[in-house]
Amino acid sequence: MMRSDNISARRTGLVLVCGLGLAVSSTFFGCDRPANSPNAPAKVSTTTSPATTAPAGTVVSVSMHGVQFSPATVEVERGGTVEWKNDDMVPHTVTAPSFDSGSIASDQSWRHTFADAGTFPYVCRFHTHMTGTVVVK
Repeated sequence: MMRSDNISARRTGLVLVCGLGLAVSSTFFGCDRPANSPNAPAKVSTTTSPATTAPAGTVVSVSMHGVQFSPATVEVERGGTVEWKNDDMVPHTVTAPSFDSGSIASDQSWRHTFADAGTFPYVCRFHTHMTGTVVVK
């Protein structure tokens, strides 16, 4: 009887330790929690409002929050600048074939000025489901 109580107690402790490890890794490494989890983040709409074109010389802001770029699509005129601000607890990147921010720590930002017209899709190298687009007119 005593032996099975010890095994049961060890299994319970192992489950608690594993659960704590999963919670910590989800929080610090940007992993998604199951939708039925009581601590799951609120659903965020993936629809975007129509982008407005900002004149050259202006700065358009994109927030990195909830492991998403918001807004996902922005428009600027040639010579316009986009600033990405990391409002998450984990680092992100803004990476495209023609530019790369490197790692942007929490509460930091990075800017890029667009000299050429075109459509520039980008991604976070750490969270490849995080995508966005800059349209330069």
